[in-house]
Amino acid sequence: MPETDKDWKECVRELINLNPTNVELNFMLLQLSLHSAGKRHQGKVLEATERLLQIQADHLHKYYIETLKMPHYAKRLTELLKVNKSIELDGRRRKERVQIAQLFDVFSIDFSHPEIPI
Repeated sequence: MPETDKDWKECVRELINLNPTNVELNFMLLQLSLHSAGKRHQGKVLEATERLLQIQADHLHKYYIETLKMPHYAKRLTELLKVNKSIELDGRRRKERVQIAQLFDVFSIDFSHPEIPI
């Protein structure tokens, strides 16, 4: 379905244009997965994921300040989080489409991993 490809292709295009470093990419991936897991499971899982995200945010701050000598990195961080938000939105849309398709028995699909929204 060409209209569904448009969303993920835009996410990939944004990511390519951003050209994140390995440290930034690591932060983005952890933020995506841990934020999703924390929201889904709440309680102690949410507390643990928030702690891990805070550790990663502190690490990213130190990376910008000490390694890249970039004290004013708010714009860059905003761009990283904007890409993550686009990826989350695309995943949510795909999951909704699949749920509707399953509801009306249009097609059947099994997810290989329940944490990955496709």
